[in-house]
Amino acid sequence: TLRLLDNTVAVRSLSLWAIPQSNAIAFIKRVNTAVASAGIASDVENAKLAVIRFGPPPSGKKCSETVDDFLKRGGTLVCPSDGEIATLHAMKTIKEECPKTWEAYARAKRPSETLDFLKSELSWFLGKTETEAGR
Repeated sequence: TLRLLDNTVAVRSLSLWAIPQSNAIAFIKRVNTAVASAGIASDVENAKLAVIRFGPPPSGKKCSETVDDFLKRGGTLVCPSDGEIATLHAMKTIKEECPKTWEAYARAKRPSETLDFLKSELSWFLGKTETEAGR
């Protein structure tokens, strides 16, 4: 979860949850937990949740209802490309293997800015308009 703070008061909160489960019951349980944790279950203003999937959600009536409710609350389903998955894996590897230089590397190279699947969520989080986000 990313929180943008203004004098220790959260102005925006963006939660990212990877929910890869293919079992409908497990998927539903994790989506409901993510919704509650992110604050979008109680219609908290300025809270957003993005669920990262590597394919469509499991099928079934209950699963469809859960996804529909999640989307109505402002949640988003995002699916990274193979290249973005490789970038995420590389970022994780660098952070684990070179923790002392990770922050300098991330600031200099800005690898997260190449992740198209997160651009709209990060733009919302930073309060950017679509025009500003495209720059």
